Amino acid sequence: MKHTLAALAATVVMGTALTACGGGDSSSSAGDYCDQLKDTKAAFTALDGGGADAANGLQDAADQVAKFADSAPESVRDDWQVLADAFSKIEAALKDAGISFADLASIQAGKIPPGADVEKLAQLGETMSSIGGQATQDAGDAIAADAKKECNIDLESDS
Repeated sequence: MKHTLAALAATVVMGTALTACGGGDSSSSAGDYCDQLKDTKAAFTALDGGGADAANGLQDAADQVAKFADSAPESVRDDWQVLADAFSKIEAALKDAGISFADLASIQAGKIPPGADVEKLAQLGETMSSIGGQATQDAGDAIAADAKKECNIDLESDS
């Protein structure tokens, strides 16, 4: 799924407003989900490039993933929850280091935000690697397969 949201946005460097699409199996709900997924794909694709654009889009991506975890069809809701949980763990690790998603672009530019715990920042890579494991990859793959099958949306392509 766009390289599992760009490996959870390059595992550290990770809007469309989504409305609840319901969890039912009706074609209307499925259509709403597909429409929202299509609208959101561009935001997810932007994460793949890394850099400041990806860092700036992380909070939006995390928010969108959380909304899908609450409103996606039952067949993929648990997979979206896996990704939402991964984003929550990333956000908690960043908070523990004294930073937020919004600070990542500055850090990439070599500017450590005031109040950041440099020692914990140095440990973030290891923490992020543990979060972006096989379960996260499997969830992203399942979502991508479902999007292709049910919505005719290829989340792995850039177009």
